[in-house]
Amino acid sequence: MADDDKISIVTLTDEPDAGGERILGSGFKQRVDQIEVDVFAKEMNSFLKKLDKVLKEQPESIGNGFCMDEIQLNIQINAYGEIKLIGTLHAGIQSSMTLTLRKK
Repeated sequence: MADDDKISIVTLTDEPDAGGERILGSGFKQRVDQIEVDVFAKEMNSFLKKLDKVLKEQPESIGNGFCMDEIQLNIQINAYGEIKLIGTLHAGIQSSMTLTLRKK
């Protein structure tokens, strides 16, 4: 498979026998993994379809004339291309992608 068909994902691990470069001053190692574009596209599509169901259930307006104009979500992508919404952040290193959604 050509490199054009893959995306590089930087992952962090605290597993002692994992490959990768140790990040100075932390117990984490950084590693670059490759995932297929098709796998990432499928995971993103699945995540957005689920998010669409959640957003359709939300009210058009809030309070006295307020409406939701924008939502920012932080998601995490692992070395397998799986996408997860980040809830509570723990102390330590976190990496995420921010999705900003605006109403049309």
